[in-house]
Amino acid sequence: MVVSVAGETLVVPLSTISETLSLRCEDMRSLGPKTQVLQVRKTFVPLLDLATELGYRPPQEIEDGAIVLLINQEDGSRAALVVDDIADQRQVVIKGLNDNYGHVRGVAAATILGDGQIALILDPVDLLENATGISRPGAGVPPEALAG
Repeated sequence: MVVSVAGETLVVPLSTISETLSLRCEDMRSLGPKTQVLQVRKTFVPLLDLATELGYRPPQEIEDGAIVLLINQEDGSRAALVVDDIADQRQVVIKGLNDNYGHVRGVAAATILGDGQIALILDPVDLLENATGISRPGAGVPPEALAG
């Protein structure tokens, strides 16, 4: 699935997305001063702002109606990723990055889209394992959390 966050185009593997949701503020709960969770059918899942997790912008208020991708991991755990927009669903050609750039936190590869734009392909498992969990404004993102 091709999504955008903070003006950047990214690809999230469809195999990891169980559903897309329109966020309702009444389903969000604070979990400490920095983190929020989302209630999804009687369970709570971590709510992560994808742009913040990737270091594209500091935490900002998550608004009612925001787009959420519900991510399932192989171990059965789930998380909710907030994105700015869903652009498209398409098959992409994967171009590895490890040879040139080494491991980049939360990124599996890259692709060139039909319009010539380069998009990073996310590795949701790695992204969630290394998430800061900071999803509230004013919480601040420590510089070491953004280092790849």
